[in-house]
Amino acid sequence: MKKSILIVFISVFILQAKAQHSLSIIIKNKETQQPLAGAAIIENSKGLNSNDSGLVMFNNLTQGLHNFSVSHVGFIEKTFSVKSPLRA
Repeated sequence: MKKSILIVFISVFILQAKAQHSLSIIIKNKETQQPLAGAAIIENSKGLNSNDSGLVMFNNLTQGLHNFSVSHVGFIEKTFSVKSPLRA
Protein backbone atom coordinates (compact mmCIF):
# COMPACT_ATOMS: atom_id res chain seq x y z
CA MET A 1 0.00 0.00 0.00
CA LYS A 2 1.36 3.38 -0.96
CA LYS A 3 1.57 6.22 1.54
CA SER A 4 0.35 9.80 1.13
CA ILE A 5 2.51 12.88 0.66
CA LEU A 6 1.85 16.07 2.59
CA ILE A 7 2.87 19.36 0.99
CA VAL A 8 3.60 22.33 3.20
CA PHE A 9 4.14 25.78 1.73
CA ILE A 10 6.63 27.57 3.93
CA SER A 11 7.24 30.83 2.16
CA VAL A 12 6.61 32.88 -0.91
CA PHE A 13 8.99 35.66 -1.87
CA ILE A 14 7.92 38.34 -4.28
CA LEU A 15 10.50 40.39 -6.14
CA GLN A 16 8.38 43.31 -7.28
CA ALA A 17 11.03 44.94 -9.49
CA LYS A 18 11.38 41.94 -11.78
CA ALA A 19 7.85 40.54 -11.34
CA GLN A 20 9.33 37.14 -10.59
CA HIS A 21 8.48 35.04 -7.58
CA SER A 22 10.01 32.27 -5.48
CA LEU A 23 8.14 29.46 -3.78
CA SER A 24 9.53 27.25 -0.99
CA ILE A 25 7.84 23.92 -0.30
CA ILE A 26 8.47 21.20 2.31
CA ILE A 27 7.49 17.65 1.33
CA LYS A 28 6.52 15.37 4.25
CA ASN A 29 5.18 11.88 4.87
CA LYS A 30 1.51 12.58 5.65
CA GLU A 31 1.31 9.83 8.29
CA THR A 32 4.54 10.48 10.22
CA GLN A 33 5.04 14.19 9.42
CA GLN A 34 8.71 13.38 8.67
CA PRO A 35 10.40 15.21 5.76
CA LEU A 36 10.84 13.27 2.52
CA ALA A 37 14.33 13.68 1.09
CA GLY A 38 14.69 13.03 -2.63
CA ALA A 39 11.05 13.63 -3.58
CA ALA A 40 10.76 14.65 -7.23
CA ILE A 41 8.84 17.90 -7.80
CA ILE A 42 8.04 18.94 -11.35
CA GLU A 43 6.63 22.35 -12.33
CA ASN A 44 5.75 22.37 -16.02
CA SER A 45 9.10 21.28 -17.51
CA LYS A 46 11.38 22.14 -14.55
CA GLY A 47 12.18 19.32 -12.14
CA LEU A 48 13.84 19.50 -8.73
CA ASN A 49 14.42 17.12 -5.81
CA SER A 50 13.76 17.85 -2.15
CA ASN A 51 16.81 18.06 0.14
CA ASP A 52 17.37 16.14 3.40
CA SER A 53 14.85 18.43 5.14
CA GLY A 54 12.22 17.83 2.44
CA LEU A 55 12.74 21.39 1.17
CA VAL A 56 12.60 22.47 -2.45
CA MET A 57 12.64 26.04 -3.75
CA PHE A 58 11.41 27.22 -7.13
CA ASN A 59 12.89 30.57 -8.17
CA ASN A 60 11.98 32.97 -10.95
CA LEU A 61 8.35 31.89 -11.24
CA THR A 62 6.42 34.18 -13.54
CA GLN A 63 2.98 35.53 -12.71
CA GLY A 64 0.18 33.07 -13.38
CA LEU A 65 -0.89 29.52 -12.61
CA HIS A 66 1.81 26.92 -11.95
CA ASN A 67 1.08 23.18 -11.89
CA PHE A 68 3.21 20.92 -9.71
CA SER A 69 3.56 17.15 -9.47
CA VAL A 70 5.24 15.48 -6.47
CA SER A 71 6.37 11.86 -6.44
CA HIS A 72 8.53 9.58 -4.32
CA VAL A 73 9.11 5.81 -4.38
CA GLY A 74 6.45 4.07 -2.27
CA PHE A 75 4.14 7.11 -2.17
CA ILE A 76 1.06 8.18 -4.11
CA GLU A 77 1.84 10.92 -6.62
CA LYS A 78 0.25 14.26 -5.74
CA THR A 79 -0.52 17.18 -8.04
CA PHE A 80 -1.49 20.73 -7.12
CA SER A 81 -1.59 24.24 -8.57
CA VAL A 82 -0.42 27.59 -7.22
CA LYS A 83 -1.31 30.99 -8.61
CA SER A 84 1.54 33.47 -8.47
CA PRO A 85 1.64 35.95 -6.88
CA LEU A 86 -0.18 34.80 -3.76
CA ARG A 87 -2.31 37.44 -2.11
CA ALA A 88 -2.46 37.75 1.69
